[in-house]
Amino acid sequence: MKSDGKPEAADRGRGTGETGPGGSTGFDGLDHGLIHALQLDGRAPFSRIAAVLGISDQTVARRYTRRRTHGALTDADRRLFYALALWLSVEPARLVAAGEAMAAHPEVGYACATTGPHNLFASVLCRNVGAVYRYLTTRVAALPGVRAMESAPRIRHIKGPGPVFPSPRPAPGRHR
Repeated sequence: MKSDGKPEAADRGRGTGETGPGGSTGFDGLDHGLIHALQLDGRAPFSRIAAVLGISDQTVARRYTRRRTHGALTDADRRLFYALALWLSVEPARLVAAGEAMAAHPEVGYACATTGPHNLFASVLCRNVGAVYRYLTTRVAALPGVRAMESAPRIRHIKGPGPVFPSPRPAPGRHR
């Protein structure tokens, strides 16, 4: 849409791309072209995609934003990787060795010792489900002292790492 509320020529007569009655996605040729271009090169600038599709950079940006907002396009970490939560039950005497070994794996973004029946947790990223299988059956299986393992795929990211707490203020009359 232009600032006057009228659709650009590239958007006239095309669906909005929103989900409509009956679950239709409303994707049109431009949306499919945009997605195809991003599949070929996910880092392609909007100007290059616009030139190939014969539309303006602004139309590409608007369509891209719309598709991201509605979940059709996601960040690279969700498109290219399979995220997994992993809980291990490790013999207590071998917990440090298993934790340090796991923390060194490039697939592990976060690892920590915990309490309870599973005493080692890791957040894991793999390229695809096959890579998850290979990771679990080779590298994790080789960790010292592992007695049991549970895993769960991340199906939707809801919140980031955690809250940011404000810095404590000095007491009145006291300066640092």
